[in-house]
Amino acid sequence: MVEENNNQNLISTEEEIIQTLEQDLRELETYIQDFWKFLPLPICYVNPVHNILDVDNSLVEFSGYKSIELIGEDVKILFNDPQIEELKKEIFHKDSISFDKMAFLTKDKKEIPTKVIAMARKSEQGEVIGYFLAIIDISESLNFQKKLEEEVKRKTKELQEKIEELEAFHKIAVGRELKMIELKEENQKLKEELKKYKS
Repeated sequence: MVEENNNQNLISTEEEIIQTLEQDLRELETYIQDFWKFLPLPICYVNPVHNILDVDNSLVEFSGYKSIELIGEDVKILFNDPQIEELKKEIFHKDSISFDKMAFLTKDKKEIPTKVIAMARKSEQGEVIGYFLAIIDISESLNFQKKLEEEVKRKTKELQEKIEELEAFHKIAVGRELKMIELKEENQKLKEELKKYKS
């Protein structure tokens, strides 16, 4: 009877532990889903055969795809860039990789320059079981850089024109100075000759 009560208590304790673990798991799943909704950065989770398993709201907005249209698709659906094949190979050998410029392709086939960061997710045994991709729109910084380069070219051209003007002025000024020296010398010679005639 005592043994039976002990077994009953053990079963009750195990059931409570299982219920607590299931509740914790549900809360963790909700937390992760809420976190994915909150992220302002387009992110997706990809399995080892490069199929998209999950996407956040930012990626849905950024790409123009619905999440249902992306889940199950090869990650290359999002890129018009040969570097995606390099990323697919390298992610199995590195914990994280970054590509400073990759052409992201929206649903309506618009190309957007992006920086792409991939981070491997590994099992306890160290095998890659998937990876996260974060996509950063760099089109504004590229536009700023282009405007800055154009401004530098314009200012360089203006400076070159001013230098040419100064060089031309310098030539004229030096030429005038030399002419003045020549005239002074000639004037001195004439004065000396005049003195000779007067004496």
